Amino acid sequence: MTLTNLKEELRRKTALEAGRIAAEADAEAARIRSEAQAQAARIVADAPAEALEIAAKERTQVSAAKLKARRRVQDARFELVEEVASQLKVLLARRPQSRREYQKLLESLIRAGMKEAGKDCTLRVRREDAAFAKKFGDVGPALDTVGGVLVVSSDGRVKYNNTFEALLEARDEPVKQKAFELLFK
Repeated sequence: MTLTNLKEELRRKTALEAGRIAAEADAEAARIRSEAQAQAARIVADAPAEALEIAAKERTQVSAAKLKARRRVQDARFELVEEVASQLKVLLARRPQSRREYQKLLESLIRAGMKEAGKDCTLRVRREDAAFAKKFGDVGPALDTVGGVLVVSSDGRVKYNNTFEALLEARDEPVKQKAFELLFK
């Protein structure tokens, strides 16, 4: 083989090898490009779902925070209403009223209790109301109360509690409801 033939043969083999390498590189590049495009398509396809999931989590957190805030406000309102109801008792005890008005009220409370417990009963009132209550029947030990009367039947089976505290307690819900309306509406 001559030097020229040898050079040509070498060029031909080199060109063939370069072509083969280039073809492999092109195939590898195409494969990488295809995989990258598939991965990009998956990311793009998953992005809205991930965004929706993140948005849903944020909405849940916001809703929970709003609920917690509402609960705190509601708790504070209920505490205030409870305080108003308890202060009502204090105000009732301090309420300046004429002795005559109070005795008229006390008489009606005593008569209502005696109607339920019977005429033969014991009246329990504040120490300062004992003399007035004696006009209606036997007076038992003094009560620690703001006002009113506890009427007890002779056999002790019937107790008619007409103390201011009992009357307030019996009307507790309507009183609290009215306080709530006045404070928050």
